[in-house]
Amino acid sequence: MTQPSQYAMFDFTEANDAAIVAGSDWHVTLTYLDANGNPRDLTGFDGFMQIRSKPGGTLLTEVTVAITPEIGEISLSLVAAETIAIAGQSGVYDLLIQSVTETVALMRGRVDILPGVTVIEA
Repeated sequence: MTQPSQYAMFDFTEANDAAIVAGSDWHVTLTYLDANGNPRDLTGFDGFMQIRSKPGGTLLTEVTVAITPEIGEISLSLVAAETIAIAGQSGVYDLLIQSVTETVALMRGRVDILPGVTVIEA
């Protein structure tokens, strides 16, 4: 089961809380815009995102971050097995992008990994 993809332009100054359903794939795609509202070229950047129990706490999982540099697009994802492994837990996250010259914290917030409700019979 895959949760619907989200395409978002986040307010990076505010916390962006999330809820993920355990046992499903989770995907979010966002675009990093410059001050003029244009997609920022992210050539040379790598992305990093972790979910931890608290700042500096136990690592719950690493989120896969893929960047399409020319259009400033950043895709975040977890597969079902990763969400099952942390079912019922809550934590915090932040998303960082880094090049050889700068590190940018793009988003942060709390995340809850909610137990699934629907049972799919084989």
